[in-house]
Amino acid sequence: MVGRPTKYSEKILKQAKDYVENFKSYGDVIPTIEGLALVLKVNRDTIYECRKNYSEFSDTLEQLINKQVKILINAGLLGKINTAIAKLLLAKQGYSEKMEIQEERKILVLDEEDN
Repeated sequence: MVGRPTKYSEKILKQAKDYVENFKSYGDVIPTIEGLALVLKVNRDTIYECRKNYSEFSDTLEQLINKQVKILINAGLLGKINTAIAKLLLAKQGYSEKMEIQEERKILVLDEEDN
């Protein structure tokens, strides 16, 4: 790896797991990558780099994302969270609003009879 040395260690992994399980005790309404970065005292880029290079950290980050999505969906359905914010955060995780419109057209064909 070129650049600054990674800050990854077992301590970082343990802190990350603790944040995912106890995000509310860190003052967060939902677990976020930004919240995790603040707890670990690293930049988001470092989080993404660790995700690429360390499978156990990647699994922990997936748990964070899954928990975040579940909370957003449930809170949105219950009306406990602003829907615009929920949509924005869900869009960051690859979700999108989709409306399918099906249009039915009928064509009337008149046959002209010879008189």
